[in-house]
Amino acid sequence: MRIREIDIAGNGIGLRLHKPIIDELGIPYQFIRLPDSLDDKTNMHSHPSRMLIIGTPIYKHKTHLIYGIENYPVILCEKPIGNLMKDICELQKYLREKTVSVYVNYQLRFLDIANMVQTSLCADNAISYSFTYNSSARIQQNLPNWYRDFSKGGGVLFSVLPHILDFILFLGNDIVHMEVLNFNKTSDSSALDNITLRLISALGVPITIDIDTTANHDRFILLIQYKKKKLCYDFISDSEIQFDDIASYPNGSLSSIEEIPWRRGFRRLLTTILLNDSDKYLANIADAVSVHQILSQIIDKLNLDK
Repeated sequence: MRIREIDIAGNGIGLRLHKPIIDELGIPYQFIRLPDSLDDKTNMHSHPSRMLIIGTPIYKHKTHLIYGIENYPVILCEKPIGNLMKDICELQKYLREKTVSVYVNYQLRFLDIANMVQTSLCADNAISYSFTYNSSARIQQNLPNWYRDFSKGGGVLFSVLPHILDFILFLGNDIVHMEVLNFNKTSDSSALDNITLRLISALGVPITIDIDTTANHDRFILLIQYKKKKLCYDFISDSEIQFDDIASYPNGSLSSIEEIPWRRGFRRLLTTILLNDSDKYLANIADAVSVHQILSQIIDKLNLDK
């Protein structure tokens, strides 16, 4: 089925970053407003040749996805697709009776380094993984009480972290243990700016994630330790680099340069959907459930819902 037009709901930062890519691909699009209640039937009509992109606030995703499932053949939803694990599981169950294609906007799996890492893992088993994300762009989503007032978002938990978790799972790492080593809310903001996690895969491989959005530079790297070597990958340049050449980019690089990871990955993701190409790289609702299972554990450990 050929997509002839795109309907876009919402105008968050994700869609603002991705709109130039949609312009570049030359697919006609329009911004629409989705009903916030399923009782509102005024705009309920089928769009058999259109794709729906949902970029509304996370707490509205469940309602907007159900509306989209009833009216569109293909949907791309911003991550994560809900605040609560039960909502995502309900969506997964709802979809089993439908023929709609629902994808989640996890883009890192579309980068060149995803293939590079998979190739290296086929040749040798990893002993450890270490992700480092530093940026000067604060995630202005207020805490505390964001979990009870879903309109306030969740800081790094619902912005940067889900992308990294999805990338880890995409590489084939089933997570059996998770611990929070450190987290921080800065004194002048109630946003959760920093978090350090340690995960253990089913094969016993430790995975550390260190996110700091109050740094004075930008950096996004993955270091993989093998028995006799270590490989380093730079998400910003989308390339393998030497360990001694790890770069710190100028402030704002992760949110402003033309080829930031999110844009590069989104271009390939959207092109894959529009060309009806192989969907092996596309994240679906089952992938979203796997990511949110880990997020739910973090929320519980930090008592952010209390």
